[in-house]
Amino acid sequence: MVSSKTKLEINSKFRFLRREPQPKPEEEEEEDAAEQFLYLEDSRIEEVERVAASLKAGSSLLVLGKPGIGKTTFKTQVFVKLATEGYRVIVVPPPGPIKSMLKVICLQLQLEAQDFEGKELKIPELKKAIIDSLEENPAIVICDDTEQMTKSMLQFLENLLDEIPILLISNPVIPKGIFLKLPRLDLKRLEDKEIRRIARGYAKELELELSPAQLSQIVSRANGIPMLTIRAVEEEHLGLDPSYDETMWVDGTPYLIVILLLFTLVRVVGKGTNNVTLAMIGMGLTIAVRIIQTLLYSLPRQSRKIGG
Repeated sequence: MVSSKTKLEINSKFRFLRREPQPKPEEEEEEDAAEQFLYLEDSRIEEVERVAASLKAGSSLLVLGKPGIGKTTFKTQVFVKLATEGYRVIVVPPPGPIKSMLKVICLQLQLEAQDFEGKELKIPELKKAIIDSLEENPAIVICDDTEQMTKSMLQFLENLLDEIPILLISNPVIPKGIFLKLPRLDLKRLEDKEIRRIARGYAKELELELSPAQLSQIVSRANGIPMLTIRAVEEEHLGLDPSYDETMWVDGTPYLIVILLLFTLVRVVGKGTNNVTLAMIGMGLTIAVRIIQTLLYSLPRQSRKIGG
């Protein structure tokens, strides 16, 4: 188990670990810029600043968002900001076998994954090596797709919480374990103006001219999701029919109650006027509405996951 340290001690260590950013060659900068989705990275600047400030202060954080909302881009933005300011940042590899993940972390920490005899270290030995290294030289750890990680890996990260600041990025999850302990930031859908900017930026990359009507349709189809925006522009570029991934569901319970009351009223009127036919119709329709109501209530309930 990792020893507990105060935030003051962590911040003090980070001040010593902070390095001046090294200038990159101009050719490398141009090459990197050409490969980046610059129209995506201009989004969520305020959230990036807030999360980076929390991590620099020694606080861990959980960032949640629906698939396609831009979590991976957000992770890249936070990483670039911290790295360019000289902070030591460790990026946990994509979820997989825990031993492979630990080896990649060791590689980033410049640790040997073998002993003096050339034998591969076992999982407990790899964990201990990582913990010892982070105790001596703290770093900020960033994890993406956390909801797919094994219980063993999540427990390992949970053991590190008192030692170093950790940023977990995940799809909606059930609040338990490490997901319950951390303060949470939910990535919201982007505003229409941001979706338009992303659509124009990607269309420009594809050398595609979007008409105002096409742009409005893309905004409607994207529903605030950056990844759906990218796909919608690609479909326009390829001349494919529009596809919709999200449906805005409406709660029909109030309408069912109103209809039920109306049919009950018909039944009462039928009985009051001794109209047997009207009373039977009202009773039959009331039973039908009750059956529909029961079937609707038997459908799956709203997800208990946070961040949905």
